[in-house]
Amino acid sequence: MNDEKWFDLIDEIKENFKIIDHHQENFEIKDDFGIRGYGAREVVVFLRNGQKMKIEREKRPIILDKKIHYAKTKGTGGMIELVLSQDETISKVHLYIFDEINKNWKELDLLNIF
Repeated sequence: MNDEKWFDLIDEIKENFKIIDHHQENFEIKDDFGIRGYGAREVVVFLRNGQKMKIEREKRPIILDKKIHYAKTKGTGGMIELVLSQDETISKVHLYIFDEINKNWKELDLLNIF
């Protein structure tokens, strides 16, 4: 989802539902050799028909390649090195509904919701 469509979706949610929380959090993308890059997650929690829902958009660099480094020493495993794009990003959108019985978030399948 591109930035323009995401902002349109957030505006639509603000117009039609009550916003409980809206924040952004940053995260690190790590491999076995250390930190390779950074991403951002925008979270909006809102009330829909009296039920808590959460929509998240995760934006991070595209993984171009995964290199696996093997060791000949017995008992040691391989190490994975990520190659990330410097200028291209990917974003994923997740929709959750709060399960009042189990007190946790349950992800909804966006393809089968409508």
